[in-house]
Amino acid sequence: MKFEIVEFLQRYRQYLLYVVSFIVFFLSFQSNFFKAAGPSFYVSLNDSESLVVLSILNASSNQPSRGLGLYTSPLSIGDIYGAFSDKKSNIITLPYPSQFGLQGHLFSALHRIFNFNDIQYYRAINSFILAGLLALIVSAVVFELGIFAAFGMVFSIVASPWITIFAKNLYWMTWTWILPLVVVLLLYNPMVQRFLNQRRLIYFYAFAIFIKCLCGYEYVSTVVIMSSIPLLYKAIRDNVSLKRLFVDGALLFVVALVSFLAAVVLHSLVRADTPIHGFYDTFIRGSQMSTGFVASAVYPGLDKFVDMSAWSVLRNYVVNWGTPPVAFFTVSFPFIVALHVLAAVNLTTRTSRKSLALGVCFFYSALAPISWFVLFKVHSAIHGHMNYVLWFSPFLVIGWMVLFFSLASNHNSEKDCFAQSNKLGDL
Repeated sequence: MKFEIVEFLQRYRQYLLYVVSFIVFFLSFQSNFFKAAGPSFYVSLNDSESLVVLSILNASSNQPSRGLGLYTSPLSIGDIYGAFSDKKSNIITLPYPSQFGLQGHLFSALHRIFNFNDIQYYRAINSFILAGLLALIVSAVVFELGIFAAFGMVFSIVASPWITIFAKNLYWMTWTWILPLVVVLLLYNPMVQRFLNQRRLIYFYAFAIFIKCLCGYEYVSTVVIMSSIPLLYKAIRDNVSLKRLFVDGALLFVVALVSFLAAVVLHSLVRADTPIHGFYDTFIRGSQMSTGFVASAVYPGLDKFVDMSAWSVLRNYVVNWGTPPVAFFTVSFPFIVALHVLAAVNLTTRTSRKSLALGVCFFYSALAPISWFVLFKVHSAIHGHMNYVLWFSPFLVIGWMVLFFSLASNHNSEKDCFAQSNKLGDL
């Protein structure tokens, strides 16, 4: 009997790992099962989510869907959520112009079908999709790097107050940040390639970036860099030429850029009376506002944020954490990063290509959050109450993977710590 159980676990371990990690993630995101975030944490994101709630309320009054709503009556955020629960739809709203608002269209359509009066049902959709995508990544990590690295990934996510509060939010649609990364992972999966060739998967990647941009341009540089990490890992592990790495990386970047521009064009068509005015308001004025070129001229109150240097903004996100990066331990962000750096350096000095690839990817992943902090410093300066989540996209997540993997392999042979598969494509 014992042998049969062991044989069953070995045969179906991939599916069992997926199911277990999915359940852990879903409980963490939907119900804060591990108490990683306090109630006050969620309040900081209510102002953005209320835009989607207003869009749903607009749909309740049988008005045509117009993306996201921006309330014009003197209501508090609590009043908006209360109106949703009470099924009141007499709130005067105006369209939110800063993005296409795909999430508003999506949840408005779902509300017309199901008419739930509890917003948690709609939030559960986001929790479900994000948990499913992350569980796929966990499965890939287990069979490429072993259980210790996968445990580090799961720990970093469920112990993060920031991921916990963002995961189910109707506005942020966090799963759209992860989808491009998952598509790139699938690019190297022979089982997937039996049904979808690489060209079609590139189309899926373009669609994933397009969907992300339609749900908001926030953090798009982070999302693109994050999605390229599997490409870099495979290149180092398989010792491919720099030319091939550059060509593949350039392809991802060009596809992402085209998808971004396609989203801007679609947004422009619905934002203004003419496509030219819409493009100017969406792309030119929007980028100028986020980077600080004209923000102070349009909104004088933003002077103090515009005048901040990129270094000051970045420093703020390094040393001025209001809450611990890890929910269950009172440790500072610099201390955690120092541990991760030491572990990554340890990996890069080994002979194994996998160790080298993982260590290099950790350092490369720092570019994902830093790109947004620096390139869009005004947005980062204004949103200092929430942009800390970018450190988990995926710098700190990979950091914990590196730390757990390094510690485990120091006490065991690398053969035991690595997964049975020698190729990411064998997943």
